[in-house]
Amino acid sequence: LSLFGPYLLFNFVLAGTPMPNTFYAKQAEYIAWQARPFLLRFGEMALQFLAGPSLALLPGAIGWLVISLRKRDWGTLVGMVWFAGYIILYIERLPVYQHGRYIMPAMPIFFLWGLAALFKLPETEIKLFRSYKWAFVFGGNLLTGILCAVFWVFGANTYAQDVALIESEMVASAKWAAENISSEKIISAHDIGALGYYDDHELLDLAGLISPEVIPFIRDEEKLAAYLDRRGADYLITFPEFYPKLSEQLIPVFITGGIGSDLGGKNMVVFRWR
Repeated sequence: LSLFGPYLLFNFVLAGTPMPNTFYAKQAEYIAWQARPFLLRFGEMALQFLAGPSLALLPGAIGWLVISLRKRDWGTLVGMVWFAGYIILYIERLPVYQHGRYIMPAMPIFFLWGLAALFKLPETEIKLFRSYKWAFVFGGNLLTGILCAVFWVFGANTYAQDVALIESEMVASAKWAAENISSEKIISAHDIGALGYYDDHELLDLAGLISPEVIPFIRDEEKLAAYLDRRGADYLITFPEFYPKLSEQLIPVFITGGIGSDLGGKNMVVFRWR
C-alpha cells in the first residue's frame, strides 16, 4: 500500500481515475476476449509463456514447488501464490498478444524457480526425483542451453521484424504527417506513439490512451465516426483492417509501402477524413 497508494492517488489527481487510461482502454478494446472460455484463454497464454527455455524449466519449477512444500518454505510459497494470481488476473482481462509482453513481470520469478531446482536438486532427497536425479539435472541443463541458443536466434529475427514494421509503418506515416500536413489540422489515429514523438499535431486517439472519452464506444465504428465529426478531425491514420467501416469511404493521401503487407497484413494509410 505504501508504494501502490501514491500511484493510485497520482492517477486520480492527474486523470480523475485511480488507474491510468490504458487500464480502462485495453479492457474495453478486448471485451470480446473476456467472454471466451477460461480454459481456452489459459491454453493460449500457456503456449506463449512456455515458448523457449520456459518449457525446459517447467519440470524444475514444479520440483521447486514440491521442495518448498516439503520444507514449508512460506516465503517461496507466498511468491507462488502471487505468481498464480498475476497469471489468473491477466487471463481474466487481456489476451496474449505482442509476444506476451504483459506477462513478462511473472517470467523472471518462474525462471528463478526452474533454475533453483536444477542447482539444488543434487542435494535434495525427494522420492520423486531420487532414482533419476542425474538424468533430470543433466537433461534439464542441456535442454535449457539448447532452447536458449535456438530461441535467441528466433527472438533476434522476430525483434528485427518488429522494429522494421514500426519503422516502415508507424514512424514513416508519422514523419510524413509532420512534413506534409499543416499544423492547424487535427489528426485521429490508432497507435499514437510515433505521432506523439515525431509530430506536433493535435491528436485524437482511437485507442483511448490520451482520449479516454472514446473508451465507452471504442469498438463501435459508427460512434467513432460521429466522434471524429464532432471533434473536427481532418485526417485518420491507421491500418485499414483495424477500422474497415471507417476507412472504406475515405480517400487515402499516403500509403507507407512498408513491410506490413509483406507480413500478411496491410500498410498503414493516411486518410483524409470526410
